[in-house]
Amino acid sequence: MNKALLLPYNINEDGEATYLGLLEDVILQLVDNPDAVAIHEVSTHSSTIFEIQVDREDIGKIIGKKGVIAQAIHTLLVAMIRGERSITIEVVDVNGVKAKDCLAS
Repeated sequence: MNKALLLPYNINEDGEATYLGLLEDVILQLVDNPDAVAIHEVSTHSSTIFEIQVDREDIGKIIGKKGVIAQAIHTLLVAMIRGERSITIEVVDVNGVKAKDCLAS
């Protein structure tokens, strides 16, 4: 297997791995309104939460039918981080409303 594929997508100024660049590239390819995309990462020693903020109209594109797209994004992040910590993805609209609440309304 090519070792280059296992390296982190980006390295920040402190030399730490960051996956936000790849995640942002994937999300931007899925949405119709890329200007509304913002991704926030909150990490602890055992878990990382990626909050993906998109236009309300693009939420379904990030989640996909039966959550297939969101699960694929999650799987990609887990593979990149290689089990170092648990990963959670939260999709919210530009007002901070979580996807499940947007889809229910």
